[in-house]
Amino acid sequence: MTRPFGEKSHVYDSSEFTVPLNTTNYDVATNNASFCANAKIASGQRACGRIRLVTDQTITVKLNLTTNPAITITSSESPFFIDDVVINNVFITNTTAANIKLLQLYI
Repeated sequence: MTRPFGEKSHVYDSSEFTVPLNTTNYDVATNNASFCANAKIASGQRACGRIRLVTDQTITVKLNLTTNPAITITSSESPFFIDDVVINNVFITNTTAANIKLLQLYI
């Protein structure tokens, strides 16, 4: 999935949103039309290969399915990068309203 050395992607998307207090599995793709809107994989699904997530609260993130393992991200770990995974959705769980900035990059 990675590009040859020196080759850069010219496509990205950016989403900024607030996940309400006590939310379980906030569906980023459903609630944010800009999520991975500029790139599609062969199946026609929206997908990206790298995300940069900024949060002002502790959250848990699951990639692609709500049944996948949760990744805990604290505000002190922000920005948090996830690379080299086909990502077609992000699910966020929190106990405090969280402001999120999510940059999606295509590799």
